[in-house]
Amino acid sequence: MNEPVYLRNMKELRSQSHFTQQEISDQLHIRRSTYCNYENGMRMPPLSIIIALAELYHVSVDYLVSSTEKEDVPANYRHLHTSERLFLDHISELTQASKKEVWQFIYLKKRYPS
Repeated sequence: MNEPVYLRNMKELRSQSHFTQQEISDQLHIRRSTYCNYENGMRMPPLSIIIALAELYHVSVDYLVSSTEKEDVPANYRHLHTSERLFLDHISELTQASKKEVWQFIYLKKRYPS
């Protein structure tokens, strides 16, 4: 029997974002075992969790539960992994001073890789 599309998408998006099940469950404010049951198809996630996952991964609910294109991702972001899109979204929420600190850190990491 084929795995439902939403299970495949949940696993794929989490993997692309380099999140653990624990990190996702922390974001959703649920127990890891509950999230694991959702991802493994033991329990169907409620609509509130599906909506929260779609928001977390910046995809539409339709994409998460079906196999449609990620239409709400701007064309110039589609080549990026979900984790890279999340990074850009988080940077956009920072103050100018904090953005400057992030840029300085990136510059130093590129110049002196560990």
